[in-house]
Amino acid sequence: MSFTIKKLEKSERSRDRVEQILWTLDSDYVPPLSAHLDISLYAVKLINYAAVFMVEMDSLDAGILAIYANDIRELRAFISTSGVCQSARGHGIAGGLIDAATTYAREVGMLRVGLEVSRLNAPAIKLYRKFGFQESQSDMPRTYSSSVIMEKSL
Repeated sequence: MSFTIKKLEKSERSRDRVEQILWTLDSDYVPPLSAHLDISLYAVKLINYAAVFMVEMDSLDAGILAIYANDIRELRAFISTSGVCQSARGHGIAGGLIDAATTYAREVGMLRVGLEVSRLNAPAIKLYRKFGFQESQSDMPRTYSSSVIMEKSL
């Protein structure tokens, strides 16, 4: 199956797409996104302040990755959200999203990319390691004590 990855424009339609896929992926997150944030407000925040990459597969949204690349002091981008719908897994989508996001971060002048992932999410940690991310002792704040910060130099 083929897929395409597009950076979303800031629009009401994009916000709706982000909100819809976040609800689709909600229970895949550990803990679920809806357990600690308002998904509708989060979709607005992502569209307004992050670069959001969406995967389209068979005319459906199948994955998302949002990255903030606005830390001009540390030149560090931060992946705040990523996920691939269960029905679309196993096609290289997650790797494509990581490549798109790290390319974007490099193009806008970032030197590192960081992310936070639950220690309980072994498949995600394995994937991030495959793409060069390593556990970091970074001063980046953690949302949960059970999470780990991972970083990659660009």
